[in-house]
Amino acid sequence: MTLTIPDEEYADLLSPDATPASHPETAPAGGPPATPPPAGTRADEPDDDGDDPDTDHESVIIGQPTSGVPVDPPDEPRATGPRTGQARPPILPAWLASRAGLVATLTWWWNEARYHMLFHGVRTPKYAAKIALYAPGGAVRTAGRLLRWASAEEGNWHLRQRAAAGNDASAWLALDARRQRQARWRWPVLIAGTVAALLALAGLVSVPGAGRWRWLVLTVLVAACARAGRPADKPITDRVSQGKTYRKLTAELVRRALLSVQISGINSAVAKDPGAISFPQEIHREGPGHLAIVDLPFRGGGR
Repeated sequence: MTLTIPDEEYADLLSPDATPASHPETAPAGGPPATPPPAGTRADEPDDDGDDPDTDHESVIIGQPTSGVPVDPPDEPRATGPRTGQARPPILPAWLASRAGLVATLTWWWNEARYHMLFHGVRTPKYAAKIALYAPGGAVRTAGRLLRWASAEEGNWHLRQRAAAGNDASAWLALDARRQRQARWRWPVLIAGTVAALLALAGLVSVPGAGRWRWLVLTVLVAACARAGRPADKPITDRVSQGKTYRKLTAELVRRALLSVQISGINSAVAKDPGAISFPQEIHREGPGHLAIVDLPFRGGGR
C-alpha cells in the first residue's frame, strides 16, 4: 500500500512551528481526545517556564577528572634485605639431588646412545653410498670456493659491475685495486696451506705403522667433501626422531633480525657498541614458541 502526502502537508509536518490544529493527534481507542499542547511549544519538551532564559540547556557539567595509574611507574629499588616469596632455582638440578634421579638419568642416556648407535649402524651401507656419491662434487666445489676466495672476485663484484654499467672508470679502478690488494696476500696463504696439507698427507702415508691414522684421516676428508657436495635438502644421515622440528631462537638470531629491519638508531648504536642490544633474561620456550625480552638502545645510542 502506498501513502501519498501532498507537498503542503509534508511541509507543515517538517515545520517546527506547526500548530496542532492542522494536525490533530489521534486519541487511543476508547479514551478521551488528546489535549493539544499550547501554541509555540513542543509536546516532547519539558516545561521550563521557571528556568533562567539565559541558561544554556545544551551544556553538560563534567566533574573533576581523576588521575589514573601511571603508565610508566618508577623502577622499584633493589632489595638489600631478605625477601620472601621469590622462587629461586635449586643449586643442584633435580637429577643430581638424589641417587635414584642420577641412576635414572644415566640409564636414560645409555638407552638413548645405544638406540642411536644401532639405528645408524644398520644404515651404514646407505651412508657409505651417499658419501661416495657426494664426495667428488664436494671436492670440486671446495676447490672452486678456495680459488674464488684467493682471487677476491666476489668481494666487490657487484660494486664493480655497477661502476662499469654507469661508465664510472675511476670507481671501477679503485674497486679493482682494492681487490688486487686483497688477492695479493690470499694467494700465498692458499699456496702455503695446500703445500702443507700435501706434505702432511705424504708423511702420513710414508710413516710405517700408521694404518689406523690413515684410514681415520681419509674418512674425515671424504666425509667433509661429501658434506660440502650434498644438496641442502638431502642430509647424509637419517633422522632418528620424527617429531615436529623447530629452529631454536638464539640471541644472535634476534640481533640479526633487528638489524635487518634497517632502523637507523639501532644500526648506528650497534656499529658503535656491539653490545648495545642486550637480553636481561635468557631466551626460553613459552607455549608453542619462544619468549625473548630485549633491551634496545636509545635513539642517541645510549643504554
